[in-house]
Amino acid sequence: MQRSACTVRSAASRHSLVLCSQKDRLLSAQASAQMVDDMIQFVRTACQGSTRQALDVLQTGMAHQEGFGHDRLQLAMAEVHAADSNWAAVVEHAWPVAQQQSSFGSSPLTAQIQMHASLTCVRALLTQGKDEQATQLAQQAVKQSDSLLSGEAPTPNKQQAHLEAVTCLAGVLHATGDSEGTAAQCQTALTLVRDDDASGGVLPKLAVAAALKQAAALRLAQGQLSEAAGLFGQACAAADECQEPGSSTGLRPPVWQQQVGADVMLGAAQTAAAQHAWDKAEELLSKALNLAEQLHGGDSQTSQVGVVLGLLGHVYARSKRITLAEGLHRSGHRHERQWC
Repeated sequence: MQRSACTVRSAASRHSLVLCSQKDRLLSAQASAQMVDDMIQFVRTACQGSTRQALDVLQTGMAHQEGFGHDRLQLAMAEVHAADSNWAAVVEHAWPVAQQQSSFGSSPLTAQIQMHASLTCVRALLTQGKDEQATQLAQQAVKQSDSLLSGEAPTPNKQQAHLEAVTCLAGVLHATGDSEGTAAQCQTALTLVRDDDASGGVLPKLAVAAALKQAAALRLAQGQLSEAAGLFGQACAAADECQEPGSSTGLRPPVWQQQVGADVMLGAAQTAAAQHAWDKAEELLSKALNLAEQLHGGDSQTSQVGVVLGLLGHVYARSKRITLAEGLHRSGHRHERQWC
């Protein structure tokens, strides 16, 4: 009887130790995640314009992190290099995270961070003219994300990963001239968005805006102006929600939000201009210009800003405001000389 009581106390003691150990690990993980959050936020706010300082901070953090935290810092390194247009370095840091196939979707946030890594790599590869590699990586991302939706009930993170992968592949195929493949992927993206809306809408508006923008861009390229205008209108509404105070980009950098917003507004403006709706085009271009300048830290001497100014000059010329149009075209020529 006495031995039995000792056995019970021993088992209870072991159980207590296990619980304490689990609690300590949880607290340690939470502290580690907070440290990663703080380092990334510091780099984004205090290290703007100082690439070397930003990279030093992140490298220090990576030396003390593993797993998910290490991956996030690795992608923050890619983000810093992207701001400097160092696309080879972007791929160098994002590629290892994107290629962790064995763990894809193994936790609620793993699919999201690996999809972010894939999209970052695809963008960098396209910018370098490596279309074939970009296409292969985008196709791989779709295949991986599609596997997440089979079997268990899909979670919002997995649905988001799949929508972003499909949208990404549609963009790559559009950029490389595969109109048939683009149409197929855009149709899949639209189906995902509409099914999500019908079931209450759990997908982030940023992902929805990007998907609608890609489908609208295809319609615009095909000359289907009415359909393009409708889709761009929906994309603008979703993008506007992303700009509201307190909206979150999740694991994405804040510039992702500004980039999607600028692209959406520019595409909608192009469609309005094609329909000769000059006042609407001017309004949309003003929004696109504001977002493009925010994206580049207020720098108005960038290629993306130059594209917006050029189209705005065209709108002014067609609406008989010649003096304003001439000023903007002069500004556009100055941009072109800087890009060459």
